[in-house]
Amino acid sequence: RTRRLPLNFSRSGPVCQACKKAVLRPEYSDKALYTQLCFYRYIFDMEYAKEKVITEEEKELIKKKPDRNEVSEAYRKLKSTVDRYLSVSSYSEVNLGRLFSVTIGRSVVETSNDRP
Repeated sequence: RTRRLPLNFSRSGPVCQACKKAVLRPEYSDKALYTQLCFYRYIFDMEYAKEKVITEEEKELIKKKPDRNEVSEAYRKLKSTVDRYLSVSSYSEVNLGRLFSVTIGRSVVETSNDRP
């Protein structure tokens, strides 16, 4: 296991730095990592939980607890860390211009060929 991608590559992929023979393979897919980050963002979002999930009685109990500010600050830090990593991830961004450029290009060509 490694956290960093080595600079030595073979045809099959990055070469293991320990044995210099094996080829490294990803343990998790990009989609799985993105899904996990989205889940973390959801569970660390206290504001969303206060508005949507928690009942009024539970809100009153939370307000009475003495360590409420410390816990809220910890959750804010966790959520901001997850948001920072999601903001640099391009997995959630879709370039619609590129996505539909082939489709639009084909439809224009097809309609021009259909004319007599």
